[in-house]
Amino acid sequence: MVLSDVAIEPLETITEFWPYILVGALVIAAVVTAIVLIAKKNKKK
Repeated sequence: MVLSDVAIEPLETITEFWPYILVGALVIAAVVTAIVLIAKKNKKK
């Protein structure tokens, strides 16, 4: 019982917060993409 409770609690936390995690991941991906594009433009100059 204890082991299953320990395993279930993080899953419940993830299901509650996954939208925020997803948005955070998308924001990070967008920032990284922007940095890469800017770096490429600067190299061409």
